[in-house]
Amino acid sequence: MESVTFSEPTEQENMSLEEQAAMQDEQATEQQPETAEASPDRPEWLPEKFDNPEALADAYSNLEKQFHENKAEPSETEDNATSEPEVTNSAVTSASEEYFETGELSEETYKSLEANGIPKEMVDMYVNGYEAVANQQQQTLMQEAGGAENYEAMSEWAATALTDQEQEVYNNTVESGDVNAATMAIRGLYARFPPSD
Repeated sequence: MESVTFSEPTEQENMSLEEQAAMQDEQATEQQPETAEASPDRPEWLPEKFDNPEALADAYSNLEKQFHENKAEPSETEDNATSEPEVTNSAVTSASEEYFETGELSEETYKSLEANGIPKEMVDMYVNGYEAVANQQQQTLMQEAGGAENYEAMSEWAATALTDQEQEVYNNTVESGDVNAATMAIRGLYARFPPSD
């Protein structure tokens, strides 16, 4: 048989649980590293990775400098993004000029617009919408002369009754796209138009 020896309880074993907890708290406080204690010169707002406010200021200054350098050198994607709208605007302007000159768009123009991201269906929708608005405005303007028939008769009369300069001013006003100005011009001409028998 093995003999078992009982040792006397130590002072710590005779302590209550509360006393032992208090003792452990004291030991933990003593073992904390010195870095955890805030130095009297270190501000509370300073992040731990910076030794002092000057280090934070240097890091911020470097970051700001790097940001401005990157901003000053535009990337290729920014260059492409700037040039794309210019190409699209040029294609649309060219198509508009062609439409106003000929009243229609060629297949080449449709292809050019499609290459710039504007499909044929969208172009046709725009053209149809424009024509609908233009026809509505034309009907409204003709009503100022008493309808389409009267407007035609007035136009034929004006071709011989007005001077070349008056005809030019009238035509420029009616074709200017300003509906109010065109309305006034038609009203003025209609007032001079002799009533039909």
